[in-house]
Amino acid sequence: MRRCVFIWLIALMPCIMCYAANPLVDESDSIRMEGTLDEVSVTALSSRKKLDIPSLGLEKLTIQQIRLMPSMFGEVDVIKSLQMLPGVQSMSEGSSAFSVRGGAPDQNLILLDGATIYNASHFLGFFSIFNNDIIDNAVLHKGDMPATQGGRLSSVLEVTTKEGSNEKLHGQGGIGLISSRILLEGPLVKDKLTAWIGGRVFYAGMFLPALKNVNRLVSKSRLTFYDINAKLSATLSAKHRLYITGYAGGDYMALSGTGKFMYSNYSATARWSAIVSDKFYINTSFLSSFYNYTGSGSLNALSGQWTSKIDDYGFRQEYTYNPDVHNSLKMGYHLSYKYIKSGDTKINQEGIENSMGISIPATSSIETALFASNAQKYGIVSLTYGLRASFLNNIYWNLEPRAGIAVEFYKDMSLKASYSRTAQYIHLMQTSTAGSPLDVWKVSSPNLKPETCDQVSVGYVCNFYKDQFQISVEGYYKWLHNVADFKDFADVMLNKDVDAEILSGKGRAFGVEFMLRRDIGKVTGWVSYTYSRSFRTIDGINSGREYSSTADRPHSVNIFLNYKINKWIDVSATWVYATGQPFTAPDARYEVPDFGDKEVIPLYTGRNTYRMPDYHRLDLAVTFDLNKGIKKRYNHNINISLYNVYCRHNAWMMSFQTNPESHQQEAILTYLFSIVPSITYNLSF
Repeated sequence: MRRCVFIWLIALMPCIMCYAANPLVDESDSIRMEGTLDEVSVTALSSRKKLDIPSLGLEKLTIQQIRLMPSMFGEVDVIKSLQMLPGVQSMSEGSSAFSVRGGAPDQNLILLDGATIYNASHFLGFFSIFNNDIIDNAVLHKGDMPATQGGRLSSVLEVTTKEGSNEKLHGQGGIGLISSRILLEGPLVKDKLTAWIGGRVFYAGMFLPALKNVNRLVSKSRLTFYDINAKLSATLSAKHRLYITGYAGGDYMALSGTGKFMYSNYSATARWSAIVSDKFYINTSFLSSFYNYTGSGSLNALSGQWTSKIDDYGFRQEYTYNPDVHNSLKMGYHLSYKYIKSGDTKINQEGIENSMGISIPATSSIETALFASNAQKYGIVSLTYGLRASFLNNIYWNLEPRAGIAVEFYKDMSLKASYSRTAQYIHLMQTSTAGSPLDVWKVSSPNLKPETCDQVSVGYVCNFYKDQFQISVEGYYKWLHNVADFKDFADVMLNKDVDAEILSGKGRAFGVEFMLRRDIGKVTGWVSYTYSRSFRTIDGINSGREYSSTADRPHSVNIFLNYKINKWIDVSATWVYATGQPFTAPDARYEVPDFGDKEVIPLYTGRNTYRMPDYHRLDLAVTFDLNKGIKKRYNHNINISLYNVYCRHNAWMMSFQTNPESHQQEAILTYLFSIVPSITYNLSF
């Protein structure tokens, strides 16, 4: 009982803090449950280039595009921008956790200059860890990911940082209502050594003491996060370059009188790039990533602490050989060592001398992969094919073939098809859809087999009106094997035998993605519609019947438009719509006598049989170039954004209670945001 009280205290503390610190939360709205209840260019993929790329599901956003989008709290966000693309959906209101083509959040591999990021969010997902000042571009593989990458089923997100200026000292940054950032870059040795360092800090928590007349508990709370990024680029010779990048970031949340919560990410990459000849190149990378999360809390006479961590070390070598103008061959290998400590806790009770401790045994694993691929182009036909062989601890292994073809017609149209097989050896035992840092990561074991996925995709791309517009249609079908889910009423938190709470089975996901896009002209942007389904069939869950996964949201619409009024004023708008997320709710209740009283027991007849209300939201932004379009030594602009313009009360959480008048079970909708205005001053020099 004591353990359960402490576990729930830690798990709910961030939600309690968010509720207490945000007066916009409203529990007055209720609804009745119903049954339906290497170096990368800054430029984006051109419409012409996308015609002959055989890869399907490849999306690329530049930092210029990302900065034009309206943003929550005025903080430009790579992951929130990617969620505007077809086939990509946020897992909850304002969250950085995302689903790709019906997959779970842990099925997305997120890389920062090659290093794995295990939690890419700040403040429960409302911000991502990526400072927009340091980003070059972001590439998302949501279809047939290249054979050079693997380890996840759904997607690979590669975030690449910018190169430092080799000319003179430059700087840029921004000052917002709740956060600020700065970047300094320049040459250390002319034409030999460049560097940059950037930082960001969230300081909204410093205003909490001013609320002492409103809420004493909130006024004594603390809330902050930070990011620090740095990069060093060295030209060793005409054929050899060295890049060293590092990242450190963390969150701190404390609710007065209850407890505190901290988590942090650290990563470092050292990459050596060598040109052996005009046809042969080698990239060698040393990679490391660390994720730590701790919590402590107290309730009456009970207090406790929890610590967990992930250490990830990797080595990667990739060879590129271009024998002729028709072929580009890549091959190499990747080694990764992971040490995972899922949880150590100490629980103390006032008046009792000895504390009670719970420790989940640490696990370590070695994951290796060999890969080879080739890209070919002959006339109107482009091909890509490859094979990846992955291994875990010499226990599990998988062969992962990848292949794609694109055929151009009339220089304006292209038909594409692809197949890919992927394997995943690490799993997130997720207890919520909001990306809680308290989630537990587990490596495949005899009781938890690796997940695999076979995906086929077909697509059509057409350019028209002098290549200003592009329309694309992509369809896909995914077969998933050994997908994991929890038993009903699973005991997950700080459970030494958590593997016994997990069942495995099969899944399927399928869908169609439509997109109309324009990247040239005064009005740019895109309109997309996605039809997507995602199901699971696991013995022991839902009576063995197929059920919707938490990512099963059949319909979604994403609209992004930017209008350049003149050289110094840009207006942009985004509108999103998505079918409500599935969730499990009691269908009935029954009363059991309990020593003269009655205990109400909920009755569940199915998994994820209800849905939250449909989600939709409109955001607007306007950016004023204070230099009026004339580039100078000092450039600055002001961005004004409105998040959720028409104050839609989108569900963030559902709770249940009995109506005292009708005696019927009701679902209580809790939402986080009404309209959220923000203003940010950006500068560069």
